[in-house]
Amino acid sequence: MKITVYRGNDRIGGCVTEYESNGWKLFVDCGEQLSGEPVFNNALEIDGLTCGDLSKSALLITHYHGNHIGKIADLAPELPIFVGGISNEIAQELLDNLNPGNEESRSMAEHLGFVKTFVPGEQFSFGEFCIMPIIVDHYAFDAYAFCIDAENLKVFHTGNFCVHGFRSGKLPQLIEKYVGRVDYVVCEATNVNRPAATIKSEHELQKKFDSGHCDMASLDSLLDMLTPKAIISIHTDNPRHFADMFCEKWPVILLEDGESFSAIRDPGFDTTTAFVIAFQTPDNSYEVIDNPENLQWWTVDKKFLGEFLWWDDADSALHHVVYAPKRLLGYSIESDEDMAPFLYVVYNPDFTEHSEYTEGGHKPDDGGKQADCGYIPGQRVLAIIDDVLLPCEVIDPLTEDFLRKDFNQDGSRSEEDFQEYKSDLWDWDWDEVVVRPLVKIKTEFGEIASDTTAKRIFIFPYKG
Repeated sequence: MKITVYRGNDRIGGCVTEYESNGWKLFVDCGEQLSGEPVFNNALEIDGLTCGDLSKSALLITHYHGNHIGKIADLAPELPIFVGGISNEIAQELLDNLNPGNEESRSMAEHLGFVKTFVPGEQFSFGEFCIMPIIVDHYAFDAYAFCIDAENLKVFHTGNFCVHGFRSGKLPQLIEKYVGRVDYVVCEATNVNRPAATIKSEHELQKKFDSGHCDMASLDSLLDMLTPKAIISIHTDNPRHFADMFCEKWPVILLEDGESFSAIRDPGFDTTTAFVIAFQTPDNSYEVIDNPENLQWWTVDKKFLGEFLWWDDADSALHHVVYAPKRLLGYSIESDEDMAPFLYVVYNPDFTEHSEYTEGGHKPDDGGKQADCGYIPGQRVLAIIDDVLLPCEVIDPLTEDFLRKDFNQDGSRSEEDFQEYKSDLWDWDWDEVVVRPLVKIKTEFGEIASDTTAKRIFIFPYKG
């Protein structure tokens, strides 16, 4: 599924979001620019929406406000438009009573006369997409979020919403029943410049008008319900501020006007995956057995950004993601074939290459790459071992003798057992370095051995 954002990260009004799957296109909202915002060119030229082949395209409307629905008069009448039933009735009443006789209002009314309406909580389909409309609170009655499912990927599009209205107590049940966990959240960030916006109940709002948009603390609680891999901001004129508010907990993907994020869920064994790698302070589940030099150590905070059809898609995703900049170790992209990596690259935070694994030549009798690991015995490094980032001393590249000793620690296994075990190892399994941790740690899996192995590509320069 490819997600493209138009006019979503330089202004609050007039955003269009495109979801594309195998040639089918689903657009969400097509509105006017908000009055009072800096003036932009309001014309849109989007293939499948305002021009080109419309036969596999449709438009979803979250609610009837002009900055979400105001440009539908410019669309071809054959383009299917889906909107909530009551929202459609309200929009038509507003057009009939606020601007009677206005040519644009008349054209909008004609379009609204041919829309398809949906019912909250009832899934419907269009082409490759399954759409679940979720009714939400907003200061437009009959406003919706959408759970959009295609190619086994699930995206939650929030629309404009708040969690302090009449339905606020039911939102967790609605999410649990109709949505569940999702892969990505495309979310409004209207209030990003008002992070301390006061939460008021809808009863209070009846007495004093205030924002019907989500405050940032409540958005965080929604994300906890949805547990996405990453979030994509829309409806904001300050995307970097939005990223700064959430990137300690969630990877935030920032897309410029017309840029895309493309992810898949591949049921097969050949995949390309992307990760963001950071470090964090250990929790109480880890026990320090010995730390004679009082050295600092961390646990690894590795965020899975998704699976991708092409390496360039994974690379693009990482170049657009913001996550834990003060704790960032780097990024990685892995391409697997039959469940084993054939190409694995780790990048530094500035996207210079830190290390690379390419399949072939790492077995002891296959070119001896493992003997040229790039590290000197006795050198201090930081190595990732069992999801812990530990200060270590380099011993040697991985050798068959070390592997044999490690395999038969209790002396109960035969040489025949070892040879069988060795024959099942992939080339990837040999690209390791023997290290000696300088801090002895016990994890939930047991004590990390005094001499153990670390993946060569996940060894970093030592920082005392």
